[in-house]
Amino acid sequence: MTERMAAITRIDWVTSRIRAIPYLLLLRHAIKNWYVLPLFKLGLMKKIRLRLNSGRIVNIRNDDEFFNFIHRDKLWARELIRSMGFPIRMGRGRVTAEILGRDAHFSYASESTLGATLGPIIDLLAKDEYAHADPKGRIVVDVGAGIGDTPIYFAFKGAKHVYAFEPYPYAYNAAKRNISINKLGKRVTLLNAGASDRDTAIRISGRHVSSSESDLSEGISRNGKRIPIYSLKRIVEEFGIEDAVLKMDCEGCEQHAIMSAEASTLRKFDQIILEYHHGYIDLGKKIADAGFDVARTSPRYFGYSNIKDPDMYIGIIYAKRKPERPASQKPL
Repeated sequence: MTERMAAITRIDWVTSRIRAIPYLLLLRHAIKNWYVLPLFKLGLMKKIRLRLNSGRIVNIRNDDEFFNFIHRDKLWARELIRSMGFPIRMGRGRVTAEILGRDAHFSYASESTLGATLGPIIDLLAKDEYAHADPKGRIVVDVGAGIGDTPIYFAFKGAKHVYAFEPYPYAYNAAKRNISINKLGKRVTLLNAGASDRDTAIRISGRHVSSSESDLSEGISRNGKRIPIYSLKRIVEEFGIEDAVLKMDCEGCEQHAIMSAEASTLRKFDQIILEYHHGYIDLGKKIADAGFDVARTSPRYFGYSNIKDPDMYIGIIYAKRKPERPASQKPL
């Protein structure tokens, strides 16, 4: 196996491409000839012509066009909402989504940015990846807050307070508006910052419209806004984290942040829920060695030639801290 393959088992490497197919098949509700999608992603078709239920024809000739269609096309997002019956209502400059039985409101600046607003909301509702989280009465550290969808979700689920980190200025400003219009300003502290293995800073263009699949290689600009990057140790110390919930969906930053953290830092969290992007073996072992029960979903292959890391194996790690053993039971 290659170094990249070593992050997952050989069997998972083989089956990860097959596991990507059910995700693509979710799109069949809005695409008449949906069966060409797996063939395209498996490389058996070089270009495809999608016939949407709305009558629109979309020509896809490469990964770049497919990525932009799925993640940034505002008409596609509207069609998917209508076809799959998501509890989302559209208004002028505002989207309302039913999350955990409550209305959550999201603003968008223009039609050109509507796709970037709808994408994270659809992902949150369709995947339901945080259903196992129990944030009630706890502090949540949310790394990769996006447009504010996950901080709002955790606040609705009873979090005592959410410290939300979002490095992209566009997404951060959207999250700031959305947290405000949902009247959650006192329960969510939003930081225009990211996380990694050390305390540093980068510069990101304020004009870059990020998506839910953006990593920190996008939008880098010498003249951009200075964005602080926190280590987990700094987050724990600066915000007095204890018995908290850690959520990470930051397109690869989890690998650096978790692998560099000491066990004592990780154990400040009662629960860890993260999306892995480079396999689960090293991450899972690191978290387990820190004293957690660890479960995971099987990886699915995420291959786009237009992004910095075109071959990723994505899934979710769920971890629950084990109780400390009494001193009398610890080995000498």
